[in-house]
Amino acid sequence: MKKIFILLFFLITTSYLSAQNYYGKSLDISVGYTQEGFGIEGGYNYKFNELDKLTINALATFSGEDIERFRLLYNIYKIKGSYFREIISNRRGGIKINLGGGLLAGYENINLKNDNNLNEVELKQDSGFIYGISVATEVDFFITRVSSMVLKASQEFHINSDLGKFIPYISIGYRYKL
Repeated sequence: MKKIFILLFFLITTSYLSAQNYYGKSLDISVGYTQEGFGIEGGYNYKFNELDKLTINALATFSGEDIERFRLLYNIYKIKGSYFREIISNRRGGIKINLGGGLLAGYENINLKNDNNLNEVELKQDSGFIYGISVATEVDFFITRVSSMVLKASQEFHINSDLGKFIPYISIGYRYKL
């Protein structure tokens, strides 16, 4: 009985240790295109099993929109929490494709200081807090065992924004496994 217990303990311990090596945490940074502008995003990823991970990202976008004959500048700063599932993986580990979605919250800063004539254009919303949902995909191209180039594409729905209900974000970046 003691030999079976020792063998079972050994098997459980070694599988736990190998799982700890495979799953992990990573950081990423990316720059890309958003509606009428550009953005920069930094993220923390926690992979809790072979296929699933949770991410938290901070995203800042800098955009402008033409309203009548004026150019309206606005910035959006937001935090996104997402769940991703690996849907395609190369057996050698060269490419991985993840699909996911999540919730977001942030602040939309509308710049009215540049043009005094902009007051002629009626805006339904001033600067303020926004919230919404996001659907995204990521493609990792592994450079080494611990680093990869990542392509990201997300479609965000800002529930309480008048400037942009549906905001795309397409970016390229770098991910490093901790």
